[in-house]
Amino acid sequence: MLTSAIISGLGLGSMYGLIALGFHVTYVVSSTVNFSQGSAMMLGAVLGYTFAVTLGWPLPLAAIMALTLCTLFGAVIERTLVRPFADRGSNAWLMATVAGGIVLDNVVLFTFGKEPRGFPPCSPASRSRSSAPGSIHCSLSSLS
Repeated sequence: MLTSAIISGLGLGSMYGLIALGFHVTYVVSSTVNFSQGSAMMLGAVLGYTFAVTLGWPLPLAAIMALTLCTLFGAVIERTLVRPFADRGSNAWLMATVAGGIVLDNVVLFTFGKEPRGFPPCSPASRSRSSAPGSIHCSLSSLS
């Protein structure tokens, strides 16, 4: 059980590390911090779920479309919430990105609801079985 918790923790920690890396890359490239980045990740997950599960698109196509729309969202945030303030030398863009994230969170909440959802397993075989390397028992979904 401890080993399973460690594997799950490593997966979750890796996800947080990728988010932090996104903050770092954004800051290095543009010298700005986008506080709506977490909301953009949530938007990508919601769009991916909508395309793949609700609309029944193939997962690769759903992922590409979700990434494309998140890229568009990032460009809109930069053009409307960051650039106007940064061009004036104001730091108000920090709060503008926070506000943009809050607005997006609430739009998604009222549009899609608050119930948690999950992607189905990628392969039919992974729906019912789990992997047990040695004495470690963990589901295949926690390894992906």
